[in-house]
Amino acid sequence: MLVNPTSQPAPLYRRVPDAAAIELGLESVTFEARSPDELERAFEAMAEAGMQAVTINGDGLVYQHRFLVGKLALARRLPLAVWSRETFDGGALMSYGPDQVACAAARLLSWTRS
Repeated sequence: MLVNPTSQPAPLYRRVPDAAAIELGLESVTFEARSPDELERAFEAMAEAGMQAVTINGDGLVYQHRFLVGKLALARRLPLAVWSRETFDGGALMSYGPDQVACAAARLLSWTRS
């Protein structure tokens, strides 16, 4: 997992996958990046550690640099899972988030009230 340790929800982003990995008998490894310069070092460390895939937390740093993140993952042949269509368009393999669910729900509710 790639985490910006300065983001407020970073501890949660670490706890949840760590708990799931333990339950599944897997290992969850966290790599940190606080700035665009640290992104490349983090991906290099992932490749050196033999990681098989990477997921990222919902953070402004990763969102702003989603195309760089996609490029770095692709260059190291790391499948990348992200949380939204916008971050997916940056070059990820898959998106696991509830893309636009709130907007769709609001449209549906406004339609049913008409």
